[in-house]
Amino acid sequence: DLRDVDLSEADLRGADLRGANLSGAKLSGADFCYADLRNANLSEAELHATAFRGADLRRANLVKASLWEANFRGAEMRGINLMEANLTGAYLIEADLRAADLRRANMTEADLRDANLHEACLDMSCLQGARLVRANLTEAGLCWANLTGAYLDGTIGNMREVKSMQFSRYTVVWTRSRIQIGCENHSIREWENFSG
Repeated sequence: DLRDVDLSEADLRGADLRGANLSGAKLSGADFCYADLRNANLSEAELHATAFRGADLRRANLVKASLWEANFRGAEMRGINLMEANLTGAYLIEADLRAADLRRANMTEADLRDANLHEACLDMSCLQGARLVRANLTEAGLCWANLTGAYLDGTIGNMREVKSMQFSRYTVVWTRSRIQIGCENHSIREWENFSG
């Protein structure tokens, strides 16, 4: 039981922490690259700028964890619980977030390029300014999600809150308030006012 322990900046690279209880732990700046954290409990942990590159976090509990600027590049995160987590500025490039619970998570300016969010629940999450370039949102829940200023170039939408179509040259992605065609991103109102 490692509850509330202080392991800030610890080298835990490749560690086997399956099912470990690290709830409330101070782990900012720690290195969990390629670690096995399946079913681990890191709820309410402090994980600022922590490295999780290539880590296995399937079904881990990170509810209300503080993860701003954490690096999850290429991490295996299927079924992870990140409800109400702070992922501001986090790097989730190429992360597998299928069926992840991201309800009410703060992902302001998070980098989700090429992330797989198939069947993820992002209801009421904040994705303001997030990079969802080429992200897969098929069958993802996005009810009341804040997508203001999100980058959606090449995003595969869920066809409800985020719709997408692929043409020979460009992907067109739109929400109720924004439209992105290639690298051009405008409000729907601005787009309607363009003249040919």
